[in-house]
Order: sequence, then structure tokens, then C-alpha cells
Amino acid sequence: MYANNYGMGYGGQTGGGSSGLQMDETEAVASIQTLSMTDLQLILENDGKLDDIVNGLKQVNNITTQREILLASNKSLADYNLSLQPQFEALKRQVATGYEQLNSLKTELAQDIAKLDVHTSQQSMDTLLAVLQTEAAKSEELTEDLASDFCSEKCDVNEFLSQYIKLRSEAHTKRIKAEKMAEIIRNPSSVSENNYPSNTPVSNYGRSPFSSGSAPYPTSNSMGMPQPSPPYRRY
Repeated sequence: MYANNYGMGYGGQTGGGSSGLQMDETEAVASIQTLSMTDLQLILENDGKLDDIVNGLKQVNNITTQREILLASNKSLADYNLSLQPQFEALKRQVATGYEQLNSLKTELAQDIAKLDVHTSQQSMDTLLAVLQTEAAKSEELTEDLASDFCSEKCDVNEFLSQYIKLRSEAHTKRIKAEKMAEIIRNPSSVSENNYPSNTPVSNYGRSPFSSGSAPYPTSNSMGMPQPSPPYRRY
């Protein structure tokens, strides 16, 4: 009877396990072997006496002690966890603040990237304008040098006309492109509103100097080309 009622340890196990968690049947049996039949009859009739015998066993006392120790340990652990709650809440707030800062930095980064793209585009257009202006200036300089050579009789009329018209057309085209690019940079919205001249040179530039029966060199009304000095004659 004692084995059935009190021999079960933690987890429903019987003998053979840990002595600290199981009833010692030997001790229980030994405690009643010396009792008389009268005492045994009293135990059967009075459950309180049986409980006193069981509670007096060493194993029961050990289990009670271990239970109290576990309860105290659990309470201590719970108190420690509760003491960490303020720190935990502070860390939660830090994480939330850090997340908000991260989103703010992401937004600022996106704005900076957009500004950088605009700035890079502007720099590219400014660079292109500078190149166009430089090329236009070079072409103007070449035409001036050629005109100077013609005035100094360093080249004949045919050579002058064949080169000057071509160089002047190129200079005109590059100047128009540079002016158009400058206007786009100053006022991008005006691109669709204004009609710019085409890159095709004006008709006087592409016209043959001999097509209208004119002299074999440019006149004073043609593209502003210099007048050659008359050849020197000896009389």
C-alpha cells in the first residue's frame, strides 16, 4: 500500500532513480515493522497518523527542502528578470530611436543622391559648353589666320576660297551650337519654346564664288572676308 501511494517519484517513476526525488520504500517499511497490531490498526483507521509517518521520512523532508530551494531560486530569477525590465525598456527605446534615425538618414541619402545627379548633369552640360566654345574659338582663329595669310599674299585666291568657306562654315556651325547650349543651360524651359537656327550654314557660305559671275575672291559684302591688296605692277 505504501509503495503504491507514496513510492512514486517525480515523473511517475518508481525505485532505481535519483534518491533525492524518490521515496525510499525501505525506510517506510522499516518504520512500521516495529509497530504493534494495535498501532497498525490505528494507522488504518486514522489517515492523519499515516501522513505523519510519511512526512517524517527523510526522503519526504529532502523533497520538501528541494522544493523550497527551487521556489526560492525561481523567485530570485523572477526578481532578477524584473530588475532588468528598465534596462530592457531603455534598449527598446534606443532601438526605436535608431530605426527612426536610420529612416531619416535613408531619406537624406536619397535627397543627396538626387542633388548629386542634378549637379553632375549640370557639370556635364557646363563642360560640353566649354568644349563647344573652345572649338568655335579655334575655328574663328583659323579663319582669321587664313585671312591674314591671304592679305599677306601667302596663298592664292583659289586656295583661300577653298579653305576659307569651309572653315567659316564650321566656325559658324560651332558658334550656333555653343549659343544653343548656353541658352539651354540658362533657361532649360525655353528649349521647346524657341526655334534655333539649324546647323546648315547660310546660303552665302555654301555658294560657289563663281556661280554668279563675281570676282574670283570674296567681295566686301560676302561674309566679311578681307579684301586682297592689288598686285604690285611695274611700269
